[in-house]
Amino acid sequence: MSDHSIPIIQIGEMTPHPNADRLVLTKVGGWQVVVGRDEFEPGDPAIYIPPDFTVDVSRPAFAFLANRTSKPRMRIKVAQLRGEISQGLMIPIPEELDARFGVGDDVSAALDIERYEPPESATSGADRAIAGPSLLTHKFDIETYQRYADVFLPGERLVVTEKIHGANVRVVMNDGVLFVGSRTEWWEEHSNSVYWRAVRSEGAALLGLLADTPNVTFYGEAFGQVQKLKYGAKSGEVWLALFAAMRADGTWIDTPALRETCAARGVRFVPFLGVVENDEAGIRTAMRLAEEDSAIEDHLREGVVLVPEIERRTPTGERVALKLVSNRYLMKS
Repeated sequence: MSDHSIPIIQIGEMTPHPNADRLVLTKVGGWQVVVGRDEFEPGDPAIYIPPDFTVDVSRPAFAFLANRTSKPRMRIKVAQLRGEISQGLMIPIPEELDARFGVGDDVSAALDIERYEPPESATSGADRAIAGPSLLTHKFDIETYQRYADVFLPGERLVVTEKIHGANVRVVMNDGVLFVGSRTEWWEEHSNSVYWRAVRSEGAALLGLLADTPNVTFYGEAFGQVQKLKYGAKSGEVWLALFAAMRADGTWIDTPALRETCAARGVRFVPFLGVVENDEAGIRTAMRLAEEDSAIEDHLREGVVLVPEIERRTPTGERVALKLVSNRYLMKS
């Protein structure tokens, strides 16, 4: 699922903007985009860049964005245009693209379009990356529902949890050694490491769970004084909320079972928001939940994560899990 490609698409149906004669609305997958009325016709080839990708504003194709940022690269976000949400950027096929590119071809490399990667939380100048545990682990990279909605089965029951704004943490007890890592690295123990601080904040309950389930890698979010959303944390406060766990054989523990285990052991789990079916009503409910305030603190929610009640993988072996990021968050982040 995580191919991060930007294929050339064909413009689909266009509908009038309710508040602007010179604007129209169109859909790309589950995304809504506002474009100029005379920019495109249905069937035209175009390049659609979803939120949370970045473009080089020095390139001719994106030079029109240069006056909107002081940085060499601009992050594509959600905007509200005359009362309608516009999720991403739509541009005509630029002249700088090789004529060999056609509908369906990935242009991300040709136009230097990259997935936005928030910087991993700083640990300390003294911290060092180390070799990881001697077992299979997984690097989390959850894609958006709007792009991969068909990965869910019709009517499949989906667990909805809050997506916390923080830093991804991996933690496992392997051969009697506690390993703590971020999404991409394993880190040497250090008092200033946000990842180690997050694990320690959960105290004996989490350490007991890790000791009793060796070689199970637990995934969570370090949050508090980590990112822009603080969740009521005071200076220096960092916590950890678990959201997934993978056994040594690569199978995932079903979310309801993991949640029950965490509750029984007194280990913090991400806020559980309910279960919906993968149908129009269920996804509408999940989208509404994504736009509500956080269950932890009185501020906006980053979004929600949808995972099948019974864990499974895609035909290519990836864990099935998608996120719905709040438009409120995307417009402010």
